[in-house]
Amino acid sequence: MITRGSGEFEATVIDVDGNEHEVVVTYKGYNDPGVCSGPVERCYAPEGECEITVTGMPEGAADVSDSERERLEELAWDHLMNDDRARTGQ
Repeated sequence: MITRGSGEFEATVIDVDGNEHEVVVTYKGYNDPGVCSGPVERCYAPEGECEITVTGMPEGAADVSDSERERLEELAWDHLMNDDRARTGQ
């Protein structure tokens, strides 16, 4: 079953200068768990994608580090997979 969804959540991030900021993370994505049993011709690998947009950083603030962005992407995946309100088209 393919899970599709979108939504937003608030998060605290630390920029590359070490300053904390409250931001809003908007996400949109899907997850297809794939099929790994049954006839070979019907099997395929799992796949998915989750795009995020971070808003609310003050003007002139340093960028969010790569590790912080990865953390936000993981949080977005958690929201996508676990928040019934975010899921559509199941």
